[in-house]
Amino acid sequence: MIEAGDNYMRFYMNGGRVMTVDSNTKLLLHCDGANASQDFVDDGNTGHTVTANGTVQHTTSIKKFGSTSALMPGASGDYLSVGNHADWDILSQTSAMVEGWFRLTNLTADTYLISQYEDSDNYWALWFDATGTNVGYWKFVVKSLGSEIISATSLLTAINRDAYNWYWVALCKVSDAYGIYVNGGQVAYTSDADSDTFTGPLNIGCLTSGTGHLEGQLDEVRVYHGNPFSASPNIGNSDAITPPSLPYPYVGTGGGATSYELATTYDEEELELLDWVQSADTLYITSPDRCPRKLTRTDHDSWSIADLGFDANNWPPFLDKNITATEITPSATTGSITLTASASLFNSDMV
Repeated sequence: MIEAGDNYMRFYMNGGRVMTVDSNTKLLLHCDGANASQDFVDDGNTGHTVTANGTVQHTTSIKKFGSTSALMPGASGDYLSVGNHADWDILSQTSAMVEGWFRLTNLTADTYLISQYEDSDNYWALWFDATGTNVGYWKFVVKSLGSEIISATSLLTAINRDAYNWYWVALCKVSDAYGIYVNGGQVAYTSDADSDTFTGPLNIGCLTSGTGHLEGQLDEVRVYHGNPFSASPNIGNSDAITPPSLPYPYVGTGGGATSYELATTYDEEELELLDWVQSADTLYITSPDRCPRKLTRTDHDSWSIADLGFDANNWPPFLDKNITATEITPSATTGSITLTASASLFNSDMV
């Protein structure tokens, strides 16, 4: 199965089931929608109702993945919220991850990326400190009954706090260890066995409805129960994980993958104008405004696309010839028959 989208083609085998989320995906906001729309959808396993408060809306002008991102104006009352749920009880999980792509346009105000807020004495939050004693630091804090029971503060490095850049910020909990990761690099660590659960909503882009608002954009926000990146936060802040290069669920590219994505130059607007003809593992694609291109498959996770040249090596212009002869020999002419090929036609991943 082939899926074509804005500047990509995606190929599936085994029914393409790779595009379903697992039960550990408790929240997944792709932040894709119509420009200026306030309809945000949770594509996680639970399917929570997401409320766009204030003037938060989709924008096509700036995005990390997909067609839009969430535009966060940064004013009081501008944030996304999801009602109280056990899915936000990350402290009680053996492993958990809270993550997203964030583009901050104001680094002079304390900015809360994600939080679960019950009241001023009981909450957890992942945030950027712009006014306190650790200006320019990424932080994770847990307050219980008025006491700060867990706190992780990042190293101060300029690369982790520039305005107008996209940053993948992730909190990883692995047993009692907590690590903050920015663009894959560990920047903070703490270890604490304390635990608590709260009864407040999940706020995205603020601490409360009136404080800590994010000014900028956010995209691909996820809450996950587990350790999907095999993170190993440590006191030396030496761990590293690979930031996602595609929207979730992952589109794999390895030998065991059931799907593969290839970048193309076909914009979404011209997809309906494409025509194609197929010969075995080669697809010839034509467009009214482009030279013909040849999409070639050499294995289920090996694809390439290139302009089609009309020269001696590409003649006739379509329908590549199979120059490798393969002989099929039957074991009998009646009854149970086994067909044996003189060369392998399939590998184990294709059967």
